[in-house]
Amino acid sequence: MSNLRDKKAFTIYLSWILLFMANNFLYANAKYYNSILIEIKKQKFKDAEFLIDKKGKNSIEIQQLSLYLDLIKEYGIYKEKPKVKYVQLIKSKSEYGQTLNYLNYGLYQLLYQFDREKEAIKYLKLALELSEKQNNQVLKCEVLKSILLYYNKLVNIEDSEFIFFLDEYKKNLYDHFERVNFITSDLYLKVFIDYISISENEIINLQNISKSEKDIFLKANAFRSIGLYYDLRKKKYSIASNYYSNAIHLFSKNNYGMFIDGKYACQICDAIADYYQKKNESSIKKLKKIDTTYSGKNVIHNNIYKYKWLSNFYRDNKLFDSAYFYFQKSNYSKNKLEQSKHNSDVLRISKQLSVAYKTKEKELENQNLKIIIYSTIGFLFIIVTLSILAYQNLSKKKKIIEQEKQLETQKLETTLKEQELHEIDVMLESQEKERQRIANELHDNLGSMLATLKLNFENLKRHDTDSGDKEAQLFKKTDSLIDEAYQKVRNISHLKNLGVIGSEGLVVAVKKMAEKMSVLNKLQINVIPHGLNERLENTLEVTLFRIIQELCTNIIKHSEATEVNINLTQYGTSELNIIVEDNGKGFDSKNIVSTSGIGLKNIEKKIEQMNGTFTIDSNISVGTSIIIDLPI
Repeated sequence: MSNLRDKKAFTIYLSWILLFMANNFLYANAKYYNSILIEIKKQKFKDAEFLIDKKGKNSIEIQQLSLYLDLIKEYGIYKEKPKVKYVQLIKSKSEYGQTLNYLNYGLYQLLYQFDREKEAIKYLKLALELSEKQNNQVLKCEVLKSILLYYNKLVNIEDSEFIFFLDEYKKNLYDHFERVNFITSDLYLKVFIDYISISENEIINLQNISKSEKDIFLKANAFRSIGLYYDLRKKKYSIASNYYSNAIHLFSKNNYGMFIDGKYACQICDAIADYYQKKNESSIKKLKKIDTTYSGKNVIHNNIYKYKWLSNFYRDNKLFDSAYFYFQKSNYSKNKLEQSKHNSDVLRISKQLSVAYKTKEKELENQNLKIIIYSTIGFLFIIVTLSILAYQNLSKKKKIIEQEKQLETQKLETTLKEQELHEIDVMLESQEKERQRIANELHDNLGSMLATLKLNFENLKRHDTDSGDKEAQLFKKTDSLIDEAYQKVRNISHLKNLGVIGSEGLVVAVKKMAEKMSVLNKLQINVIPHGLNERLENTLEVTLFRIIQELCTNIIKHSEATEVNINLTQYGTSELNIIVEDNGKGFDSKNIVSTSGIGLKNIEKKIEQMNGTFTIDSNISVGTSIIIDLPI
């Protein structure tokens, strides 16, 4: 009896010892596998490969870790052919190995396959569930980072589900790398959602990290996230551009997939930031500098954006041939994307068919039946493939026809606009000739007649020295009226003929006009020049003078102003700024009606023709400021 009890006790103790040894073995293996994951996340791929080779590739865990290394290293970006060609789902008794398989499959769908994002997030969530069962922080963080990558790749984040995964990631941070990566990921995702507020302390914290962090990848991501914040939230494009430049510099230090993807994205953002600063030449130069020799899902999407923005820049600069050229390149990239989607579908169908064929080979013993089945499937596959190709070809032709129609419409609009601007030029030229004719007529004819009348009247007065007091007063009043009429005709003549004459220049002409238009105790017109030390081209000076004269005439007619300031500022040799502001009653700029003269609408079109901008800032009872910025 004693021996029996001893045997049972021995068996129990042995079982406990074996279970303890097994748990220690599993814990030791998990710790080893986690060390490989840590080397991969830090982009230390050679160290990770050393640990993988040291363990040997017999176990499912090591095989999946080797595949995960290749996925992170290449990141769906390659020169000729991808290193990772296909990831297959497996069933494993090892929870660690199964988690890695779901993780690899989800990443492959996300980085390499087209329109498979829903499939990707499905298996990434399955990987998250398995990692939670194992209570493995290292493994769980890798899965959560891939889930957050899914949200990073979305064009629009339609819901706030990502916040849950951010919180889960925050709970499992286990080292400095993960903590910094969380802060950059948190800002990167939140900046795209307008209703989520971002505090100043978050930005200051990330700025401090960008200064002190030693890891190149983390530092570059910090710069990128801060740049997006100033770009999308603050609209401070100059500051954003500086952060993008720092990120590009750091991403350029390595040639792995994540670095290439980060650099490409920052280059596009940097170019767009320059565009919003009206630095079109800089934007175009930066976009053209982007390396387009890589292939892959993300690269094709980025090329579409690159060529689309280049087309927009050239269109804005009225270089329509270049705009159309890059418009076509953008469409070519879109077609390439569609073709890649098609090829991806064909490859997936081929893989599925291959698995189906192998299954049928095991189940079917009759060779003739197998041949019939294979032939039928192949025939159907060819028909489906040809149908898909025919449909895509038809769709492409329709798109090309639509694009050609749009191009013709744009050309017609351009022609009409040029015709309209030509008519404005003709009108301005006619008005200028009419001014000269009226001024000459007033000065030469009516002015001479009034002068002669005054001389004759004065002579008549000298001969009639015996007239009474009433006649003397009548002579005096009549003489005063003739003199006043002569001065008014003379002033009108000068105002109509007032222009940029001889060596006087724009500033002198405007000052003379201001002096003649000013009325004592009623209207004061001030001219404030800055930097206009040299003469401009004569035609330009005449046009600008007439525009300023028309604006002042409108003020006198309609504004009831008592003071007008005309600011003329030249910046270097490339830009001229004109501001005409008054303290009058103001008006609603949306309801502009041209009545006479050049008219505000025609002035605006004329300035646009000269590649300038025309801005009206007017408020009722406050006054009006009209701003003209013009390249010279």
